[in-house]
Amino acid sequence: MIVTIWEAQPWPPRVPAYYEWELGAAMADLGLRTQFASLREATENSFAGRIVVLRMTSDGESARAHLPAMPSSALAWTHASGPDIAPFGTVDMEAVRSFVRIAPIRLLIDREARLYARALGRVAAHELFHMITRSKEHSERGLMQATLTATELTAEKRPEWLPRNREQAHSAFPQAADGELVAAVSGNRRHE
Repeated sequence: MIVTIWEAQPWPPRVPAYYEWELGAAMADLGLRTQFASLREATENSFAGRIVVLRMTSDGESARAHLPAMPSSALAWTHASGPDIAPFGTVDMEAVRSFVRIAPIRLLIDREARLYARALGRVAAHELFHMITRSKEHSERGLMQATLTATELTAEKRPEWLPRNREQAHSAFPQAADGELVAAVSGNRRHE
């Protein structure tokens, strides 16, 4: 289960829906199907499988204050304790917006909202791969390269997963290969 917690209202309200579409499509390309539900639905029902939590924040600077080794240019990060990858990650929404050169959130028009959400979804997919596989490993190209360009984050054609990425995901989460759903939960949504 993927729990996305929006710490701030992502304006315009279309951004979470576009983000969910992009993240779902990226995970489907990896061979993992997703299902989105509200946080309330997730707490009222039980879901089988691994749970990972992705926090979407517009205050990445405060989060970085507790992570002195984190590069100031990082758009997102997965939490770790030594070599162990924790099932928690953070996406700095403001850093992503600034990096892809999108207008301030309150001024977004529909096209920009789609590009912004596309970038958020791709950054989130990258971090989810780290959490699902519990690996800090990066690829030489594709969605799991250490650094993606603004164009790669917003282009219509998504950077691809390498065959090795698919193998790692299915080895780490074999239930997904058997057709089980990875449920993606978007929490604290104000557009419901």
